[in-house]
Amino acid sequence: MRRSAISFLLAALTFSGRAHAADWPRFRGPNGTGVAETSALPDGIGSDKHVVWKTALPPGHSSPAIGGDRVFLTAFEGDKLFTIALDRGSGKILWRRESPRDRHEKLDTQNSPSSPTPATDGRNVYVFFPDYGLLSYTFDGKERWHARLGPFDNMYGMGVSPILAGDKVVLICDQSHNSFAAAFSQADGKQAWKTSRPEALSGHSTPIVYRPQGEGVQGAGIQIIAPGSFRLDAYDLASGKSVWWVNGLASEMKSVPVLDGDTIYINGFNTPFNAPGKHIEVPSVKDALAKYDINHDGALQQSELPEGPMRAYFPFEDINGDGKLDEAEWKSFQAVMAAENGLLALNAGGAGDMTAAALRWMYRQRVPQLPSTAGLPWSDLHALLFRLVMEPPIYARDRAGMPIRETAGPDGAAPLALVLWATPSRPGGVIR
Repeated sequence: MRRSAISFLLAALTFSGRAHAADWPRFRGPNGTGVAETSALPDGIGSDKHVVWKTALPPGHSSPAIGGDRVFLTAFEGDKLFTIALDRGSGKILWRRESPRDRHEKLDTQNSPSSPTPATDGRNVYVFFPDYGLLSYTFDGKERWHARLGPFDNMYGMGVSPILAGDKVVLICDQSHNSFAAAFSQADGKQAWKTSRPEALSGHSTPIVYRPQGEGVQGAGIQIIAPGSFRLDAYDLASGKSVWWVNGLASEMKSVPVLDGDTIYINGFNTPFNAPGKHIEVPSVKDALAKYDINHDGALQQSELPEGPMRAYFPFEDINGDGKLDEAEWKSFQAVMAAENGLLALNAGGAGDMTAAALRWMYRQRVPQLPSTAGLPWSDLHALLFRLVMEPPIYARDRAGMPIRETAGPDGAAPLALVLWATPSRPGGVIR
């Protein structure tokens, strides 16, 4: 993607003059719900309609995080990576700080080196650049600490955002090899724990926080809910131990889980062949070698496989990048193709394998690739609606720049002449 600048648009809605409204401290807002308390929104927005301010910025795919009178996001310009702070009321750029950059990792064309969204506690801001690691700044732009991480091995590039929980910064890093969850001290950036996620093959799901009833707020009993390939884990914030888990998720997770009381909603999608009735038969390793291993080297090359999903998905399953699938990679391919897309409703809490006990219901029909559910106190039926932003009217735009809007009337949304790759923030009756 090549753009010299993008416009970061703050659109005023019904009560944009309200001062110091609720914060939007992380990706998708408070605990990833995607919901902001507000009154009715106007029936339309546009490039010159209901605009409070508009500020030109370098490109980047991060969403804005909002704390107090600051708006934070990340961007890139050439080879440089930046954290940028703007004034919430005026849109004025207050400061921008360049991050070191150790490398240039592989990126999908729809990703960017500044995709992860910042997190803020109202005093400091925390950012993750996959080409370097974690950094923290004060609200005035003074660097507090940095922690080098990586390199990473996600074929799309990393897209997960950091979150804050208790006194820690938590990051989930799912990749082709050596996936892990890790926590770092908010005070100095030192690693508190690191837990392997061997089942996770790829993914971009940002986790959420779960506080079992009666537990404290500074770490005792707090759990991190982290979806990944095939399973969802609940990690103890203090130790990093997986306290309980649920199997049955899709093989590649991108959406954010949503917590409503003690119910977790999580949706996942990998390929169309993971939909009900669309699965293909993948032979065993022994049978595949007997049928397709033309050169008898004990592995399977892309050219040896038949036309169709087995050949088409070869680049995704060649985990070590050596141009052939060994026994472990073929078994991974079998597991990927056997998984099912779907939306699951799970009872939160427990100990150990909670797959049978936690599942309330699952919906397997036509779930979306990327959007997450919204954390409204809906009935189970309402959760199936997959609200992208908030209750109608809904304002969002897909990656091609086409307007997305739900409204009671037949009219469409007015184009904003922008291509949006990030999720809007919406506290206090304004969209940013």
